[in-house]
Amino acid sequence: MVLELHVWGPAFGLPSIDAECIATAAFLNCTLTDEDWTISAAHDPASSPTKSFPALKDGDQWIGGYHAIVRHIRKQPRPSSRLDEALDAQQEADTIAFSALLERHALPLIDIALYTSYENYSSTTRPAYTRILPWHSNYSIPPSRRSAARSRTAHLGLRSLDVDTTHDSLDTGHTTISTPSARFEAEKRAATASLQQTPKPAFWNRNRTTLNQALLTSKFKLDALTKSLLDPLSDVLAEKPYLLTTSLPTSLDCLALAYLSLLLFPPVPQAFVADTMKTQYPRLAAYTTRLRASLLGGDVDVAAVLALNDGVPPNTDDVRRARAWKMLQLPWVPAPTASFGAGVYSVAGQVLAQLPFAGRYLNSTEIVHADADMVPDSSRGSNSMLAENIFHVSAGVLAAVVAGTTYLAFGHAQQRTDNLIFERQNGRRRGGVASGGLGDAGDFLNTALGGGYGLRY
Repeated sequence: MVLELHVWGPAFGLPSIDAECIATAAFLNCTLTDEDWTISAAHDPASSPTKSFPALKDGDQWIGGYHAIVRHIRKQPRPSSRLDEALDAQQEADTIAFSALLERHALPLIDIALYTSYENYSSTTRPAYTRILPWHSNYSIPPSRRSAARSRTAHLGLRSLDVDTTHDSLDTGHTTISTPSARFEAEKRAATASLQQTPKPAFWNRNRTTLNQALLTSKFKLDALTKSLLDPLSDVLAEKPYLLTTSLPTSLDCLALAYLSLLLFPPVPQAFVADTMKTQYPRLAAYTTRLRASLLGGDVDVAAVLALNDGVPPNTDDVRRARAWKMLQLPWVPAPTASFGAGVYSVAGQVLAQLPFAGRYLNSTEIVHADADMVPDSSRGSNSMLAENIFHVSAGVLAAVVAGTTYLAFGHAQQRTDNLIFERQNGRRRGGVASGGLGDAGDFLNTALGGGYGLRY
């Protein structure tokens, strides 16, 4: 039985935009042969027991999350290479300790770099999601992941990054400076120049002092958070090729590669962690680049991976030839296609999750991990299952129309600044349905039912 790994799609030359997905792909690539597993860029995690990716399908069983997948693989007789089996007791303890360090300190830095920083999110992260997600998921998944990241980093007190730009009103006019380090250096230069200028009013000095304090506080907190992650990793790596061993990678290397690569490779405008890694921790930067080549096969061609979903027949030999022609190193396969009913149900769930009251109810559902005892009872009659499926499809259609119209109509104005937009073709409707009197809601209904709006990426 071939194992199927489902991940959030590729981005930034990496197999996924998510750290746990990257770590799982690296682990499976080191542990299994290409004939034993496949990887696909998916977007609907409804089948995952964690309701997110990574998710591994082994026959009829689903396993969600990096650590759960690693435990599952270690129980299997199939691995061609068993990572960590040669580690001694001290190295096993170090694996646990440094794994916790990565998840505790690297995840907030990724949240800040890719999501909390509005400039990074709007110019880099959001376009990456637009490329790998279907149009309807772009209205729900990126905003929800950014909201979760902002919640995780709210206690750090870095709200100065959570704005588009900072406009510094000085006597020279309005100056827009995009990065904390650039703003800090500009403030130092302006403060030096001000010593030779006419004294400014008291309110001007108070504004300057407040801005300086906010910038210095953000800079110090970012530096401290970055050093708390990179200092221990740099010390344990020293001159070795891997964190714990000198010969073979371990599961800790897979996890470190995942987190460090999302801090090093994304081309974000505010590259504070990447700049620090390159200048102050060059060994860690070289380590991350080297592991991407050895554990993931090098730079992942995002366009080539996504092209597998377009027109490749579901034949194993054809997929292999397509991978070889596109020079993809990992065993990529086309993403599974959902049925119409499952698609409608997924869209309805994504839209409802964004509404205040419904979203709070849906997101409060307890996550239950997959287990053999959770397999549905096959003794239920086919008639009851058919009735349940019809109910779900009908409820999904109704919820999608009502909730989608409400949510997207009110959010239409804000969404026009994103990379995924609706554009009226030729300034008039062609075909479609009459929607006069309904405003933006009517425009959306006209679009959903085939009216004269074109979808453009």
